[in-house]
Amino acid sequence: MNQVEVKRRQIQSFSYVLACINIWVFGKSIGDNGLGYLAAAVLVFALFWVLTGKNLPDRMGRMLRGRNARGQYRNVSRMRKNMMLFQIAEGLLGTVLCMSLGWILLEKVFLVPYGSMILWILSPALFLRCIQSVFLGYFQSEGSEMPSAVSSVLRQVFFLGLGLVFLGIFRNYGEKVSLLLKRTDFTSMYGAMGIAVGMLLSEVLVLLFVFVIYRGSMAGRREAESGMKGTDSFSSQLRTLLIPMGGDILRDMFLLLPLWIGLLFFQKRSADIYASVSAYGIFVGRYLITILMPAAILSAGILTGVARTGSHIRKKEERYARTAFQAGVQGTVVHGFFFTAWIAVLATPLSQALDKSAEMALTGLFTTGSSLILWLLLLFYFSEILELRGEKHLLLAGYGILDIVSIVILLILLNTGNTTTALSLSLVLGTAAGGIVLGILACLRMKTWPDLLRTLAIPAGSCCACGLLAFGLEKICLPHLGAMVTVLLELVITGAVYWFLLLMLRSFRGQDLNYVPGGKVLRAFGKTLRLL
Repeated sequence: MNQVEVKRRQIQSFSYVLACINIWVFGKSIGDNGLGYLAAAVLVFALFWVLTGKNLPDRMGRMLRGRNARGQYRNVSRMRKNMMLFQIAEGLLGTVLCMSLGWILLEKVFLVPYGSMILWILSPALFLRCIQSVFLGYFQSEGSEMPSAVSSVLRQVFFLGLGLVFLGIFRNYGEKVSLLLKRTDFTSMYGAMGIAVGMLLSEVLVLLFVFVIYRGSMAGRREAESGMKGTDSFSSQLRTLLIPMGGDILRDMFLLLPLWIGLLFFQKRSADIYASVSAYGIFVGRYLITILMPAAILSAGILTGVARTGSHIRKKEERYARTAFQAGVQGTVVHGFFFTAWIAVLATPLSQALDKSAEMALTGLFTTGSSLILWLLLLFYFSEILELRGEKHLLLAGYGILDIVSIVILLILLNTGNTTTALSLSLVLGTAAGGIVLGILACLRMKTWPDLLRTLAIPAGSCCACGLLAFGLEKICLPHLGAMVTVLLELVITGAVYWFLLLMLRSFRGQDLNYVPGGKVLRAFGKTLRLL
C-alpha cells in the first residue's frame, strides 16, 4: 500500500462520514420509519452491488498495472474495452435482477412494506456504478488514485443537494396521499423515494465527471506506441479478473450478512411490521450511523500506521514490523476505548441531540452498544495487517466467526423480546468475536503480543476517570447549555484530560506515536506539557 493509495482510502473514509451526515440530515425530514424503508432498500441494493462491480476497480487496476509495466499497452487497451463491455452487460443484468427479484426480497422475505418503489428507483444506479468502476479501475492502473477519491466526495455532495430537492417534492406529494388514505407512512415513504431519486441522479453526475477525466487522460494514451508483448483472450481476462474477485465478494458478503439476517429475523419476530420498520430506522439511521462516523474517521488515521507496518513487512524488517504492529494495536485500542466510554456516558444528551422522539430507545442502544466502535476498529486493523501479509484466507475465518456469533446471539435475544437492543448487542458481540479471532491470528503471524499494561490497563483506567468527569459535567452543563453543546464541550474536555493522563502515565513511547492515529498532534501536545 503506497502513500497515494493511503490518501485515496483516507479521503474515501471521510466521504463515508459525509454520507452519515447526509443520512442524519434526511432523517430529520422523513422520520424513523422513512429511514427504515430507505435502509432496507439500500441493504438489498448492496447485495447486488457486491455481486457486480464493487470490487472491480482495485482488481482491474492491479491487473492492468502489471501489463502496463511489461509494455503491453495495446493489450491493456483491448482489456479495458472488454471490461467495459462486460460491465455494461453485468450492470444491465444486475439492474434487471435487482428490480425483479429485489422487491421479492424486500417485501416477501424481509417483510418491509412500501419499500419496493424505493428499490426500483435505486436499481438503475447499479448500472451506472458498474460503468464507473471500469473508469476508476483504469485510473488506478495508471497510478492515479485521485479520481476515485474525488468522485467519492462529489457523490455525497451531489447526494445532499439533490436529495434535499427531491425529498421536498416527493414529501409534499406523500402528505397528500397520506391525507387521502389516512396513513402517515406514505409521507415518509414518498420522502425516501425522493432521496432515492437524488442518489440516482448523483450517480449520473459522478459518471459524467469520471468520463470527462477519462477523455482528458486518453489524449496521449500509450497504446498507440509499439511494443505489444503479449495478448489475453476474453475468457482468460475474465478468469484473471473474476477469480480473485470471488474472495473479495465472499468477504463482503460475510460482513453484510449480520445486517441482512438481523433485518430478516427482526421483522419476522415482530407483531407489527410497520412499527418495527420505524424501530429499525432508529437502529440504522440514528444508532449505527452515529457509531460509524467516529469509526470511519479513526480508520482513516489507522491507515497511515498500517502502511508503515506493511512497508516493514515487505522489506522483511521483522523487528521494526513488530514494533509498528504493537503500536498500531495500542493506538487502535486507545482511541476505541475513549469513544466507547464517551458515547456510553453521554448517551442521554447524545440521544436528545439526535432525536428527542426516540430518546429512550437511543439511550439504551448507546449505553449497551457503544463498544461496537472499539471492535470495529480492531477488526479493521487486524484485517488490514493480515491482508498485507498475503493471508486473506484467514479473514474468512474471522468473518465467519463474526457471522455465527452475531446470528446466535440475535436469535437468543429476540426470544426475550423484539427490541433493537438485540440487534445492537448481536453486532457488538459478533464483531468482538471476529476481532478477537483475527487479533490472535495476526499476533501469531507477527510473532508478538501487545503490552497489556500500556495497551489495556492504563487506557482503561484513564477511561474510567474521564467517564466520571463526563458524568459530572453532564449534570452541570445539560440543563443550561442544551444537548448538542454539552456533547461537543465534553468531547473536547474529556479528550484533553484523557490524552494528558495517557502521556503522563507513559502509556506511549516516543516511537509509538509514529504509528498511532493523530500521532503528530499528540507529540506536539505532549511536548507542550513537557510530558515527552
